[in-house]
Amino acid sequence: MFKSDYEIKIKDFVKNEYAHNPEDGEKIANEILKNYKGDRNIIINFEKIKTVNTAFANKIIEALYENYDRKDLNKYFSMKNINELIKITIIKVIENYKEVNIDDNDDSK
Repeated sequence: MFKSDYEIKIKDFVKNEYAHNPEDGEKIANEILKNYKGDRNIIINFEKIKTVNTAFANKIIEALYENYDRKDLNKYFSMKNINELIKITIIKVIENYKEVNIDDNDDSK
């Protein structure tokens, strides 16, 4: 497995415990794209975050799925310090993104 993980802390980008600003999501997406090369596990840390909304999460999920292989994301992408409300929102965003943007017959993604 990989020698190190790439972990990004949501709290480093938001001013409070509510991750609702899509511009903050965009900043996180840009940070991931700049620093993550698909060469290690990617962990999104939600420590000290109570909720996220779909506008915020869409920015991050869209960047991940448009720039990294879907199979790699399924294998190497994880989240930690995530409560049930955040988990439900993220899962909904991922499912919606896949439904709209990914052809299920395309195994190359």
